[in-house]
Amino acid sequence: MKIVHIADTHLGLAGFNRIDPDSGMNLREKLVYDNFLESIKIVVRQKPDAVVHAGDLFDRVKPRTNAYITVMSALNILEEAGIPLILISGNHSMPKTRYTPSPFEVLKYHRAEVHCAYKYSYEKMEVGDTTFHLIPNMLNASQYRDAFNEIEISPGTCNVMVTHGLATTLRDYRLRTVAEHEIDSTMLSEDFNYIALGHFHGQKQVAENAWYSGSIEYCSYNEIIDTKGGLVVDTESGEVVPLMLPNTPMANLGKIDCGTLTPSEITEKIASIIDRMENPAGTICQVRLENVLREKMRNLNREEMTAIKDRVLNLRITTDTIDPVNRGFEAEDPSSVDYVDEFRKFVSIQGLEGCLEEEVIKTGTGIFKTVLEKHREAD
Repeated sequence: MKIVHIADTHLGLAGFNRIDPDSGMNLREKLVYDNFLESIKIVVRQKPDAVVHAGDLFDRVKPRTNAYITVMSALNILEEAGIPLILISGNHSMPKTRYTPSPFEVLKYHRAEVHCAYKYSYEKMEVGDTTFHLIPNMLNASQYRDAFNEIEISPGTCNVMVTHGLATTLRDYRLRTVAEHEIDSTMLSEDFNYIALGHFHGQKQVAENAWYSGSIEYCSYNEIIDTKGGLVVDTESGEVVPLMLPNTPMANLGKIDCGTLTPSEITEKIASIIDRMENPAGTICQVRLENVLREKMRNLNREEMTAIKDRVLNLRITTDTIDPVNRGFEAEDPSSVDYVDEFRKFVSIQGLEGCLEEEVIKTGTGIFKTVLEKHREAD
């Protein structure tokens, strides 16, 4: 069987306080919807026998109306193509109380062929010549093992396990979200032709037959180096081929050494990097300022920085700030200190603009000289 494995689409994800002028919707949220629907069209062109979604279809347990609309539109596309959808719930779309209905209850009203596991228990689905063993996100970690123990490998057919959680080999990559559970590596059994995993947002192989497809979108800056997309899987041969899918790009603009730069030169550097980008308005960006004095950061022109940030979808600035070393006076005898020179050194490390720095030094040294002269006359 040929399947396309996707996961962690997080429909309803929003952010950055940008509004789409045509729909009035949060721009980040709308891009997630648009990219998801375009991804489904690309998946259909692969002509798979089934699409497997390994959890976190929605970003929250009570999805936004537009998230539901997007899913229904995707099911229309799959129904027209005659492609079934095999789906499990992830931790983001799992009700935390028995009084909250699952968002997946709505999907049963669509005419598309949908096989969905979301009731905290193991379920078995047969599609064509393949048996799908579905373990949705559970309330606690021990339930995964209990569900796994219920599995009986179907002889003479392909066996695919679908589950959502973090493989123990990846525990250093914990997202630290609610109901995040680890999957015991012994569950990644060779008895399955393929194991489709969800929750980890990078595309990664964790066993000979087990893969995370990764999320389609960059959901946080921590994922900036992750590979995104889906996977095309031949369950008979075991061949797994990455499938590129559209997303909102995230770009690392690199590092800027601010040691000798004035605040205006720092903003000019950032602006020049953005000038060279192909599509800044649709890109989530990150830049790191290194060797920068805290005073310089405070003196960055706010209007200029706002104008720069308005040119991209979002700009995250991380800093490696330094504080000037307060070494005090090097001379033990205060009368031997060159106060004028000490003042010049102090001003030079404050990150003031060129003209302002010259004016402060000129005025300040003038005052120091006057005070020192009066002090000498008094002595």
